Amino acid sequence: MADSSAGLAQKLRSSELLLRIVMRGVIDADSARSLSIEVGLGAGALNRLIAEGALADDEGLLYVTETGDHRLTEELHAQVAPSEAPALAAFAEEFDVLDLEIKSALTAWQRAIRDGDEGAQVSAVERWLDADARLRAAAGRAQAPTRLLASCLARLQYARERVLDGDSGQLSGPDDSSYHNVWFLMHEMLLRTLRRERRG
Repeated sequence: MADSSAGLAQKLRSSELLLRIVMRGVIDADSARSLSIEVGLGAGALNRLIAEGALADDEGLLYVTETGDHRLTEELHAQVAPSEAPALAAFAEEFDVLDLEIKSALTAWQRAIRDGDEGAQVSAVERWLDADARLRAAAGRAQAPTRLLASCLARLQYARERVLDGDSGQLSGPDDSSYHNVWFLMHEMLLRTLRRERRG
């Protein structure tokens, strides 16, 4: 890859912005500007993406175009050097197992909250923390996942710390910052990087 590290980081931020807009479907311009700043781009990045045809602006409502959706997948895939591909594929295999475990743990936790079952809540949190620790270990075994998914990994860590500090809404709440929503984002980013379709 000929691009500088700074250039690669910028492309990853741009890809994350597009992906987060994809996941929302449609976003108002003010929220999009906030999102652009949050991922480390200036608000002007939106104008550039619109000019390039990756985003459409429909009277202040923005969405990712078909061109932008295709570009997103191809730009993420292009971030992987040939030498990194085996490690990233191995990480994806581990992630697939952990994905099922995380979803099962969070479902169990939501059910336990609904039922007022404190023992089941503790058990679900323990399962979640175990899967989270294994994710970090898997990412740490190879440079590619750590580099490509650094933003998501950092946000998962932040959400985990918030949950452990008592903010249970950061586990599976509706905010972009919740562990569940960051996990979903990372899964989508990993799939597109590998040019794979989401199953189920």
